[in-house]
Amino acid sequence: MSTRTVAIENMLEAWHAFARTTCAQHTKCSTSCPFTTVQWLALSAIKNKEVSSVTEIKKILSISSSAATQLVNELVKKGSVTKCADPDDGRTTRLALSSSAHRDLARMHSIMLKRFTKRFSVLTDREFTTYMRLQLKLIKKSKK
Repeated sequence: MSTRTVAIENMLEAWHAFARTTCAQHTKCSTSCPFTTVQWLALSAIKNKEVSSVTEIKKILSISSSAATQLVNELVKKGSVTKCADPDDGRTTRLALSSSAHRDLARMHSIMLKRFTKRFSVLTDREFTTYMRLQLKLIKKSKK
């Protein structure tokens, strides 16, 4: 195995560890966020206009149709999401965030921003700039 492949494997392990800790911290702050991680992802996608239907939630989260329906129904029951008929296609239901969900997401965003700012404080400004430049390059190339 090449040195680069080994380095990439180590990097993947580090990314997964970083993601696991981040998710664990998100779960610990459940008193300030009434949503599970998956609910938060779905709400963020609706807020950012990436999705507006159960079918799109299914695709973006890579979950089954029944799981997507259950997820959306739970969010509707909580009062975080509203359903309405699509004006162009009455067979389709469109999803929108409630005002309380907008407030909850803004509060969680603020909490997570503080946490990530603290995590990245170990980098100098120059290291952080380099990290961001490289990450954006990877993201840009992966979208093609």
